[in-house]
Amino acid sequence: MASIEVIIDNTPQVFEIGEAAIGRVGPRGEKGERGEPLKYENLTPAQKAEMRGPRGERGERGERGETGETGKPGLDGNPGPVGPAGKDGVGIQNVELDHNTHGLNITLTNGTKYTTSSVKGETGERGERGYSGEAGKDGVGISNVQKDGQYDMKVNLTDGNSYKITDVRGPIGPKGDPLKYTDLTSQQKEELKGPKGDPGTTDYNQLTNKPNLALKADVSYVDTRYAILHTSKADKTYVDSQDTVLAKRIDTGLENKVNKAGDTMTGRLTLAPTEPTTLRLATTSNSPWQELVMSHMGSGGIQNIIIFNGQNANNVETRYAQIQAIMYERQRSLSSVIISTTGINGLKPVATFVGGELRLEGAKFTFGASDVAMIAGNGMPNGKILAPVGSTYTDRDATNGAIRWIKKTGGNSANGWAVDYGDTGWRNITPNPLPANIDKTDCKIRRVNDVVEVAIGYTNVINATETVYTNSLPLGFCPAQNVFVTGTSTGPGTSRTGGVAIDGTRIRWQSTVGNWRTAYARYTTDDEWPATLPGA
Repeated sequence: MASIEVIIDNTPQVFEIGEAAIGRVGPRGEKGERGEPLKYENLTPAQKAEMRGPRGERGERGERGETGETGKPGLDGNPGPVGPAGKDGVGIQNVELDHNTHGLNITLTNGTKYTTSSVKGETGERGERGYSGEAGKDGVGISNVQKDGQYDMKVNLTDGNSYKITDVRGPIGPKGDPLKYTDLTSQQKEELKGPKGDPGTTDYNQLTNKPNLALKADVSYVDTRYAILHTSKADKTYVDSQDTVLAKRIDTGLENKVNKAGDTMTGRLTLAPTEPTTLRLATTSNSPWQELVMSHMGSGGIQNIIIFNGQNANNVETRYAQIQAIMYERQRSLSSVIISTTGINGLKPVATFVGGELRLEGAKFTFGASDVAMIAGNGMPNGKILAPVGSTYTDRDATNGAIRWIKKTGGNSANGWAVDYGDTGWRNITPNPLPANIDKTDCKIRRVNDVVEVAIGYTNVINATETVYTNSLPLGFCPAQNVFVTGTSTGPGTSRTGGVAIDGTRIRWQSTVGNWRTAYARYTTDDEWPATLPGA
């Protein structure tokens, strides 16, 4: 530690810096002139702190005084000490442009993702025409297409090259119903008729093959044979021999037919019983299961179909449903099963199993009879989609930004749907024309699920009167309770006070004169999802 030498009473003494040096008490000096009154600003910070008493209770708010004159800006104070490092903030990790909506898909560093509304600006003025570039090389096009083989095509290009496309056949369609005469149109029935024949005749002389009218039955021969049959007895030997011949004929006639022990049929099997049970399989095998196998072994076989027919109102056999198994390109990995039922426009697929994926063409999946369901459709579900509580609905159209709904109340009815996920995007509700006390502002509103955001941008207040941005905030954006948020001012000079009040269906602005940078409010709403969106 540094030291200093001091001479006291002609005696040198050494003190370390910071150590107190106490000498003799000197003679009392003369009384000085009266000093100036002590002021608060003359006190040291320690003295000011010692004078501060305990904080009193907050008094009642006084009446608002008149606005004073603008004072001169004070001097900037000394910079304070650097505070401790804050927590890592959330930044933007990635931004991508959606070329369809012209919005930005923003990914934050904490994994949160959200999409902005369109950032596409207005179309600028047309620029001057640029210089014409050099002519490009001639392109290569298709000169002609030729058939090359039974199912192949040859494509000839304009540069002399060509390439071959093999097997341009599409997949074989399902087997159609047999053609019936009743299925033909009136024109097709007329085309089936042959030329009209010549009129018939009853004139014997005009017949081509004339019968011999001179032949007559020999009555005496008939009487003789009748007498023999009447007096003779049956010949047992002859009857037995005829029985043997008949049995042989029956055995021969049953050859190549299905036998009771099991056989293979090469033709069509038609069962036409009068009982409700048309076909019954009852196995005595020790295997835990039995199989009904359909094998399509033809060279072009790619599908098996089980068809369910019935009789329609016109007593015509009609196909009402079918189960169709298709093997695309004869590959097991590309097979699918399609279940179809009849509709107004014929058979319509209702469920498809393909590539390990179940597709419900009817856009509804139910967990048991009259149980909760997963449904997809177009438009909002309230008043249209019948489902029990707990069901979910996806709107393919994302009407007014609502995509996923959940059934919360109302039992098994078409009402009680509430939005589970929806985003209206930012809607511009800036009043036009602007109020008289503001010459610049913008106001936007947005709803995500049950949270509403209101953002007021740069605003220049001309006089300190209340500004009403809107008196008719639409249903779907009203706060659950009144909201007041203080705005943020900008620029040098006097501090400003003011903010935004949102109550009922009104958005109001109240502040002192000056420039305001932003005002932002965020609140919850109990309203249903908006049927119409405000602004643009």
